[in-house]
Amino acid sequence: MTTFPVPEILRTPLESLVVQAKIHSPTASGGSLQAVDFLSQVLDSPEREAVTDAVRNLQEIGVLDKTEALTPLGERVACLSCDPRLGKVLVLAALFRCVLPLLSVTACLTRDPFTTACRTEPWSLRLRKTWEVQATVITWCSVEPCWAGGVFSKRGTERPDRDYLNRYTLSGAGLRFINGLTSQFSENLP
Repeated sequence: MTTFPVPEILRTPLESLVVQAKIHSPTASGGSLQAVDFLSQVLDSPEREAVTDAVRNLQEIGVLDKTEALTPLGERVACLSCDPRLGKVLVLAALFRCVLPLLSVTACLTRDPFTTACRTEPWSLRLRKTWEVQATVITWCSVEPCWAGGVFSKRGTERPDRDYLNRYTLSGAGLRFINGLTSQFSENLP
């Protein structure tokens, strides 16, 4: 093992960090400081190529313009505490008035609703393959809202049906986390 762990800034995608840097970076001669220059000032700065790739990705999805300034879409995405690609999905969902299903989808893309303990079991692999064949996105649209609404509760109790969770290898803790994310995303949606 290494003496010190690798800093998170060197292990994670930089798109969210670049967006946050654009919000908080000091202005230089009327314009925003370039992301490469701003992030080169941190203690364990990421490689220039990685920052350049992150900026290019943000420009391709329309969050940054060619001068690396936040676009109107980028300003709205910056309000959401998620990956900028998922933030764009949520902003567009609000424009097209289909927010509820996409809140669940983006939350499930952030955190997997399935348990991790049984993933290598043959029956679990078959079950997960069945879920994937039956359109995972549609499943994500229904699993979390049904769980949050108490559809799978027994006899009116607040506790979700353990048999249901076990049968489909769903994680109760994961579903609670996803439920919290959907609430957070909906509160922060511009």
